[in-house]
Amino acid sequence: MAGFSCSYYVLYTYFILKKFAKRIVVSILGWQVRRLVSKNATKVVAVVGSIGKTTTKYVVAEYLSAGANVRYQKGNYNDIVTVPLIFFGEPEPTITNVFAWIRLFIRNEKQIKYFYPYDVVVVEVGTDYPGN
Repeated sequence: MAGFSCSYYVLYTYFILKKFAKRIVVSILGWQVRRLVSKNATKVVAVVGSIGKTTTKYVVAEYLSAGANVRYQKGNYNDIVTVPLIFFGEPEPTITNVFAWIRLFIRNEKQIKYFYPYDVVVVEVGTDYPGN
C-alpha cells in the first residue's frame, strides 16, 4: 500500500506542476499577443461555437485574404494555449519542454519588435463538441 500512495503523490505532483506551467505559458503568450496586436493594429476575427468552426474559419480567411494579409492556422487550434500561437505561426511544444517554450517566447519577441506582415488574424475559439 505504501507504493501506491507514493505513486499517487508523484502523479499528483506532476499534474499540479503541469497545471502551474500551463498558467505561466498562458500568461506570457497572452501578454505577447496583446503587445503584438496593439503595436501593429492587427484586426482579430474570432469564430466561435460548437459545430463548424474550422470550416467557417477557412471560408472567412479565404474571403478576407482577397483584400488583406491574413494569418490563420490550418489545424484545429482552439485552446487557451494554442490560440495565441496562431498569431505567431508557431507549433505547440509539449507543456513540459521548458527549453522549447523559451525559444518560442524569444521568437515571438522578435516578431513583436520587427515588422508584422498580417492585417487580420482569424482564430477559432470554442468547444470541440456540444456540451463541452
